[in-house]
Amino acid sequence: MPAKNHLTPEQAEKLQKALKQEENGDIRERILILLLLNDGKTQAQIAKFLDCSLNKVSYWCVHGDPDNLESLKDADKCDRHQLGTVGAIVEVLGDGKAYIVELFGDWVKYNEQGDFMPASQDEPGSFMETVGVETVYPHQLILTIPARETMGVREHLAAVLDNLSDDLVAEVRDFAEFLQQKQQQKQVS
Repeated sequence: MPAKNHLTPEQAEKLQKALKQEENGDIRERILILLLLNDGKTQAQIAKFLDCSLNKVSYWCVHGDPDNLESLKDADKCDRHQLGTVGAIVEVLGDGKAYIVELFGDWVKYNEQGDFMPASQDEPGSFMETVGVETVYPHQLILTIPARETMGVREHLAAVLDNLSDDLVAEVRDFAEFLQQKQQQKQVS
């Protein structure tokens, strides 16, 4: 989080003037986010005060440019997700008729106050910010990396087991126990 009074007096005055003149409530909220941040409020305090999500506040703290008020009008990145947004399927609905997908934004990390701040992929403690969870349909997906390449063998097996009947899971268990016994016999000899 930037320090209190991180905006120049000119930036703060420009934002205050825009706040009084702006008719769009969403943009007024975004201006308020920047002004409250400048007053030394944490992102969590701002979210509570404005009764909005912490993700929204974090997004505009990082992407709202006090020198470019047009940046506050770009709601596509916050309110709707654009083609090419990176995501991960977290649940399959109706045998693949739809998916629950966690969507990710920029690389961020927590600062000492527990607020998001921009980061690079290589920085310790950095992660991709979750910007939303959406229901997505097969025609909206572009598979870039199959699950078996992004997770370990054990995690992939657990995901496969979740989609099998109890009878088939019992067969997999029996086969795994057979392999376990075979491995123990090799170790003894």
